[in-house]
Amino acid sequence: MLNIVFLCPSLEPGRDGVGDYTRQLASELILQGHQVSLVALNDKALTDECMGVQTANGVSIPVLRIPAIWSSKQRFERAKKWVDTIEPDWLSLQYVPFGFHNKGLTFGLGNYLKQLGCDRKWHIMFHELWVGMEQEASFKHKIWGLLQEALVYALLTKLDPSVVHTHTQLYQLSIAKGNSNVAILPLPSNIPVYSYNNQLLHKDKKLESTISFVIFGSVHHGAPVKEFASEVSHFCKSTGLLAELVLIGKYSVEQQRWKKAWLDQALSVIDTGEQPATKVSEALSNATFGITTTPFALVDKSSVVATMKAHGLPVICVSRPWKPRNSFILKLPTGILDYQVGNLKQYLLTQHSELKSYKLVEIVTQFLHDLHNN
Repeated sequence: MLNIVFLCPSLEPGRDGVGDYTRQLASELILQGHQVSLVALNDKALTDECMGVQTANGVSIPVLRIPAIWSSKQRFERAKKWVDTIEPDWLSLQYVPFGFHNKGLTFGLGNYLKQLGCDRKWHIMFHELWVGMEQEASFKHKIWGLLQEALVYALLTKLDPSVVHTHTQLYQLSIAKGNSNVAILPLPSNIPVYSYNNQLLHKDKKLESTISFVIFGSVHHGAPVKEFASEVSHFCKSTGLLAELVLIGKYSVEQQRWKKAWLDQALSVIDTGEQPATKVSEALSNATFGITTTPFALVDKSSVVATMKAHGLPVICVSRPWKPRNSFILKLPTGILDYQVGNLKQYLLTQHSELKSYKLVEIVTQFLHDLHNN
């Protein structure tokens, strides 16, 4: 049995993707007989310390949430007392630069964590790295990113982690010069696939009279929305099929931009607003295609894409221009369309096999395997 403490920036349920992910991981580890606790080192949702229990998948998880308004010295001293009481075998840092600092500039983080951890083994999961990774980035973001990059390497040097994980090959290659032993740990679905959907889930995603495209979660800026909607409209006119766009999630300016572009082409829009997990799962199971606005090189770090894949959906990436600045040769995900003007029709007409998705138990098995081997 392992004793693991996960260190996150925040643990506000439903409002922090990294916290939600960590709770999922922790719940499965506990179900497999391991001892797990969570610490939020910089929780912006609180003004006072909160020590208690959170739940995920029906499992209770001990948590300590430390408010961001405390000084760094006070926060890390409190965390160290908690950690020393638990005496874990492993400390797992869930790294998101902007979670630890408003500008993503994590000066001193390595020193504080080193004091907190003493001689315990370190694991780091890099959920985000630095800004300005794309060719299209502004000069400001490129300089900003260089500073964040240096801080990542300084953190790796200071903690000397035994295991390093990330979600995408781009991130894996980007941090390899700071730690050559970087492995990819896939993301699980953040919406359970409910059993009553199995019949829908495993049906062939053939084109029927109405093609249903679904978007849920965060909608990023800069996507060629008008061009995409125009191509869908032309496809419908040439085939006699209908198309609908299902929008799931809270109101946002970008979401409404999609809605307007769709309506301008006289296409149907269903705007559901926020929905419980059961309704989201049902909508995904009924859809024909999923749409993500995450750049293609980063889709493996999208929990929304992982959720669509778990529900058997072919995925179309409709995003702003985003090409990595480095010369890495990336093995990009198969079966996901990187939408460019003119390439949609063939994808819609192609019969798609189910994309590979990973169950939480598979991900935890890999996580434990990597820890046991180090």
